[in-house]
Amino acid sequence: MTVRKTQRTATAVDELVLAVLDALAGAPELSQRELARRTGLSLTKAHLMLRRLVASGLVQVVSSGQSSHRQHVVHELTDAGRKLHTRLAYQALRTTAERFAAMLGRCRALINRLVDAGHRDVALLGDGPLGEAVREMIERDGRLMLVATHDAQAIVVCDPDAVAAYRGNARLVRIENVAAI
Repeated sequence: MTVRKTQRTATAVDELVLAVLDALAGAPELSQRELARRTGLSLTKAHLMLRRLVASGLVQVVSSGQSSHRQHVVHELTDAGRKLHTRLAYQALRTTAERFAAMLGRCRALINRLVDAGHRDVALLGDGPLGEAVREMIERDGRLMLVATHDAQAIVVCDPDAVAAYRGNARLVRIENVAAI
């Protein structure tokens, strides 16, 4: 259990570092206030994160000047910062791809359960990226027909918030543990 908590903590820190490195890689002239806004950090945390990244040699201050009433600082990624940025971006993309593959596997299993249960006409509740992926899988598979909710034998829930708005009689079938992509 400690290992999982430590891994989650390390992942969260990596995500914050990646967000800051992403922002600085794209716009090294960002003010700390703008960096905080883009990364979702408080101004204090953005300041501390920048100090740590500079102290660890991942970011360097390449110029500093005064304009009207505030100091203007440009932060640039060092070679080590660019390497870390690349590694963290790759890890984030790999994790996203693995989660997407797992979600597709759950969708395939759901389609098979619906077919095995004798359902032919199904409807989707919810849209967005998950709804689009499920819709595409059902259409590509060809064994199920997408219909309006009032004509459906089963309903696939792609967005739990959409269930509250639905007041039909069809049997609800959920995709379990699927987060939005």
